[in-house]
Amino acid sequence: MHLGFLRPCDLASHEMHLGFLRPCDLNGGCLLVRFPPPLPPGRIINPLTRMPDDDAIASPSSEALHPSRRRVLLRAQPPFYNTAPYHSSSSSMSPIGILGVTVSSCAVAYSVIRSSFWIGRKLRRFSRRSQHNGGGNADSTDDPPWSVSRHTKNSLNTRLEMSKLVKTFVLADEKRVGIEVHVTNAGAAVTKLLWRDADGVVEDVVLGHDNPLMYLDNACNAPYFGVVVGRVANRIANGEFTLDGKQYKLVKNDNGRNHLHGGKRGFDRQVWSVVGTPTSNKVKLRHTSKDGEEGYPGNVEVTVEYALAEGELAVTFEAFEASQPTPINLASHSYFNLNGHTLAAAAHVAGDARNGMLETVLNHAVSVSADSYTPVDEHLIPTGEVASVSSTPFDLRHLTKLAERIPHSIDGYDHNFVLDVEASRQGKLSHAATVKANKRRIDLFTTAPGVQLYTGNFLDANHTMGKRGVKYPRHGGLCLETQNFPNAVNESSFPNAILKPGEKYVHRMLYKFSNEL
Repeated sequence: MHLGFLRPCDLASHEMHLGFLRPCDLNGGCLLVRFPPPLPPGRIINPLTRMPDDDAIASPSSEALHPSRRRVLLRAQPPFYNTAPYHSSSSSMSPIGILGVTVSSCAVAYSVIRSSFWIGRKLRRFSRRSQHNGGGNADSTDDPPWSVSRHTKNSLNTRLEMSKLVKTFVLADEKRVGIEVHVTNAGAAVTKLLWRDADGVVEDVVLGHDNPLMYLDNACNAPYFGVVVGRVANRIANGEFTLDGKQYKLVKNDNGRNHLHGGKRGFDRQVWSVVGTPTSNKVKLRHTSKDGEEGYPGNVEVTVEYALAEGELAVTFEAFEASQPTPINLASHSYFNLNGHTLAAAAHVAGDARNGMLETVLNHAVSVSADSYTPVDEHLIPTGEVASVSSTPFDLRHLTKLAERIPHSIDGYDHNFVLDVEASRQGKLSHAATVKANKRRIDLFTTAPGVQLYTGNFLDANHTMGKRGVKYPRHGGLCLETQNFPNAVNESSFPNAILKPGEKYVHRMLYKFSNEL
């Protein structure tokens, strides 16, 4: 890791080598640790507790490369590490070596201090909301304890306060061993989906971060890994809509042109509260969205429940107690890659940068139960037309390998497909999509009228670091976001997107996981 200006996601996802340094350890700005006391194989030290961390991975190649030094991966508890160097009792160090240690240690301390100031500035921006027509200022004196606006003067206190509130829940399938889902209340995100295939191989098949706090960071989780997005998922043209004769202007967080996934501080950037007592296979989370939040009118309560049973994950979204009419469209933004992380993580630990990238999903076969789709303009806003998929690259009614379409007939998918709208009006589950790869199969059912197929077109291995140091390349994951149609609030021919006082919004998803021999 290069010294200097660090982001919290750098500290969360990259290797950081600290310790007792010599001038020769400085190689291109990268610090290699030198710990005289040997560590047990495969163990690392948690920098906060100073105790071995069994969940992390030590580099097996560092011993062979540097027998006198050991490299340690410091796990993500960004950005405040114990950076004090190890003090050896050896008296053989030269004055030049002592000078090198002093300079190097100061550089590390300076780097961490600068990162702290960066986080302070970032969190101040994170808490800042604009005045909006019909909304007013979203900041208030009765912000909940996790609200960043309560802690802008001290970024350390903010991180510590938020880390106390962020929790992770492990859902296990009691009747069918082989599926395990990890959920955090940070953005109500699915952080892991561990899946054992027919050969007994366990893989984590969703993209994300090792540290739950990273799901709350705009820079680190710009791709919206695993989170629940809202108040309105997908795009709203020009960041505005008219409701009951009144125009509302929303935050334009999509290249300054459109509103995307609820804005800069949408539901994905909130710490949700826990409803009731979670069980071994079920957890329910709740968020209160205030009047004026990102420009939306009225207060509204939202919940999401994750329930795992018999090889199926049921996700239920609800919105209710709206104080005035408001748009609602909740969606899950999980990225799937049935190739898993194991091979790429092993390559990363071995120092193979090229093979430390996740394999793309172009080897996945996908089908979507849609006879039509909603064409978009150059800014990915629906034109208002509903077009047939026949004789187009959007005809995915039968299982089709993505490599057969990308990049030959289409550069990538980021489009809404029209499902069984009548079944959606009646609140009935209907088949939305199927994904197959590596002897694993997902069948997705929903009550929503549409599903957005997104093939990770904006992922970039140079900027997108994921779990266990793995890089996520373009097309490194695919999303199946069941939803209302994008920009439905501005298209009268699209399904209703307005929740009125006294009404209840319900959106269900059902994932069925199966192994194939």
